[in-house]
Amino acid sequence: MRRSSIRDGRLHAAVLVLLLVFALVADGVVRRGGSAEERRAADDGAKVSTDAAAAADTGDGEIGPDPAVAVDADRLAAAAVDDLSSYWAATFEPTFALPWPALAGGLHAADGVADVGTRAPPCLARTAEIAGTAYYCESADALVWDRGVLLPMLAEEHGLAGVTVVLAHEFGHRVHTRLGVDEARRRAEPERLPGWLTEAMADCYAGSYFRWSVDGGGRSAFGGGEVDDALTALTRFRDAVTDGEEPARSHGSALDRVLAFHEGYAQGARRCAALTIEDLPSTSDRRDVPTPRPSTGPPAHDVGGYFAELAIRHGGTGLPPEVRTTAETPDCGAGQGPVAYCAAENAVVLGIGVEDGLTAVTDRIGDHAAATLVASRHALAAVARLGLPIDDADTGRRTVCLLGAWSTGEAVGHASGPEEESAPAADAEGATRAAEPGTQANGQAAGRTAKNGPGQPGRAAEAPRWDAKAVDEAVLLLLADDRPARNVAGLAPESSGRGRVLDFASGRRAGPTECLRS
Repeated sequence: MRRSSIRDGRLHAAVLVLLLVFALVADGVVRRGGSAEERRAADDGAKVSTDAAAAADTGDGEIGPDPAVAVDADRLAAAAVDDLSSYWAATFEPTFALPWPALAGGLHAADGVADVGTRAPPCLARTAEIAGTAYYCESADALVWDRGVLLPMLAEEHGLAGVTVVLAHEFGHRVHTRLGVDEARRRAEPERLPGWLTEAMADCYAGSYFRWSVDGGGRSAFGGGEVDDALTALTRFRDAVTDGEEPARSHGSALDRVLAFHEGYAQGARRCAALTIEDLPSTSDRRDVPTPRPSTGPPAHDVGGYFAELAIRHGGTGLPPEVRTTAETPDCGAGQGPVAYCAAENAVVLGIGVEDGLTAVTDRIGDHAAATLVASRHALAAVARLGLPIDDADTGRRTVCLLGAWSTGEAVGHASGPEEESAPAADAEGATRAAEPGTQANGQAAGRTAKNGPGQPGRAAEAPRWDAKAVDEAVLLLLADDRPARNVAGLAPESSGRGRVLDFASGRRAGPTECLRS
């Protein structure tokens, strides 16, 4: 059994524990037994229930979803199941030459609080354990989801697309099970079929469904923006990360999940069935994990310094941009946002304290997301120094791709050159504390420069060694926000969240040279 569970929450831990204890006591003591799958389900359910219940805080002191939202979630779940059933009925047998029978164990929507004391859903020992989860129960051939917390949260925050992608993922587990990648085979071949691979397969099958819907199949008729909504919902269920540590790979990182979804979206269900561990290397391998450090974003000198050195190495001319701050939205940015590259002045200008600015990004996602937004303007400056267009339809692709190259931690050196100052710093909140509004900086930090004299070898600028948490933050920013992809005119033509993440992944995979191909 594979499960999705809520990772975001708002209730204090004490309240969550009380909620869980109430549910378990009311549900009675149940003797452990049954299959290994059922015992594992009980363990997993108990572990995730407190996280799940956190999403039940309505913000007014009441615990539990708004009844109207819960009713709407039931309606959306019915629509999603109907569409997914139609897709697999039309797709599975023609693609795999195998039958696609109805679910023998049926569909089960349960509420971990309201349904306490009733018979537990398949693969669970107690009804309370359903809180915050959705899963395919292989032993019963049943699909199960939480209608009390999980689906109302998805419906309220991500709409039909959010509800559908979670159920599509669970349908995906049924698909790979019917194709022979079942629990028995996974136990027999753990190296070849680790749990994270079957999670990627399920994400991939979800992607194949969404492409069918976008292309006009079924009734949901999703558009590109709703695909981004689905991916934002899917990435909520990424692997937990501790700063400076390699995560235990289970469902995958945010980037893992987007890339697996895209495999199915771009190539269809047959591709998903063929996935192997070689096709999906971890996007947070050990190379990216530095010595543990506080969650303070990338090293200060890297945000501008990497892109300044990159421009030199690739034949760019001119000086790196100066950095200055202002108390307002940059007036030279033409809609670029709270951070702008002002080409006429060769300056990166940061608006400190502006509405929906760097502080808001830090609060919503994290300090590395804010630093990534700042870095995108330094990347745009590097593109300008290289003589490439900074106002065309490909500008966003180049810029975001360079962010991906930056994220790998590979150093960028350059040959000897004229005396030059390095680009200025950005700190843990994307340089929001780099200087007071109105000040200027044009060194590695205020009052500090790094120069290369004539004939002296250039100093290599190392990009930050991003850990998995940092990569997650960048991906979440790119999914939801087109500002890192905006050109000098403040436009991001034909930019989608999925496309931006793919451009970022391309830079991580192929490096800056590929990004700069015109």
